[in-house]
Amino acid sequence: MSSSQQDDCACRKPRKSVVQICNANRVLRTRIPIKFLNDSDTPLDKSNSVELIGRSWAADCTAFCIPELDIGLDAGYVVHGKRLSNYFISHTHTDHCHFLTHIKSRSKPPKIYLPAPSVDGATRFIQVAQQLTSDLTQQQYDEIPWDKDHEFIGVTAGQHMVVDSKRGIVCDVVSMDHGVPCVGYCFAQRKQSLKAEFRGLPGREIGALRKQGVQVTQEEILPLFAFLGDTTAEGVFGDSSAEIRRKVLACPTVIMECSFLTDDNRMQAAKSKHVLWSDLKPHIESHPNATFVLMHFSHRYTRDEVHEFFQAPENYLPNVVPWIADQNLAVQGTSVEADPLYCEEVWSHY
Repeated sequence: MSSSQQDDCACRKPRKSVVQICNANRVLRTRIPIKFLNDSDTPLDKSNSVELIGRSWAADCTAFCIPELDIGLDAGYVVHGKRLSNYFISHTHTDHCHFLTHIKSRSKPPKIYLPAPSVDGATRFIQVAQQLTSDLTQQQYDEIPWDKDHEFIGVTAGQHMVVDSKRGIVCDVVSMDHGVPCVGYCFAQRKQSLKAEFRGLPGREIGALRKQGVQVTQEEILPLFAFLGDTTAEGVFGDSSAEIRRKVLACPTVIMECSFLTDDNRMQAAKSKHVLWSDLKPHIESHPNATFVLMHFSHRYTRDEVHEFFQAPENYLPNVVPWIADQNLAVQGTSVEADPLYCEEVWSHY
């Protein structure tokens, strides 16, 4: 090797490990603080938590599910073998929706919620994928009486939906600040609870009051979690987003993106309408009782770099769960005293 070639090699930056990047994007799981009540008003899980399974890395894929609630969140990948009844798509950038073709099912057609302006495009995407699979022209496709295998439901900001009437799961749709129509979803449980003045009375007396026409119960809304699509911090927590901020911060768990970690990427974050850590951090610090699951990190960072960033004293916050596989990032959840939160690596069936 010539001296000039040696000098050239010495000046090159070491290549980031491809293995690290791939490992950072496998399917992970953890338990998040959610107090979901059964019909008997007892928690679904004694730890007041549910399992969150998912995979997320910017421009690659984002998809999560909570099997206990029969809910999927975005469809950039298939992260669980169970067919879910409800999927909530934040927006139609392909890393969030390109596995729509794999979640439809003739045996159990799911309801797929997504921004209303994107329904037509998503419908054509499903159709074209089927044409490619079956080698059909448009005319041939149109002539086949296809069995129903999904239902697209367009949503708009401000909409309130009943997701599961039997278990009282409801959802509020909030607007996100991104380059395409994008929304977030705030989930809650609607329950009928006994009014305070009747608590402690024997069941026989309560039954007698009911027969007399006395309203002994009242509706109670228990916030569960928020899942926010791609956005800016200003779009969620800014002065013009007061109602969005109120709904999001009412939830004990907030799942949201944090694409950029350092201020040298501020212009890129603004241009692409993604979250920058320094813009988000003050809002997390001021709400210590909420757990923030942060995902969708830029590919400019490796898993180790994300790990080191959130472990640094100036960035470490006890209510932050970075969506990377590393048990050294164990975080004591504010609502899960017996079970620290961490992301455990699992194998997807895909």
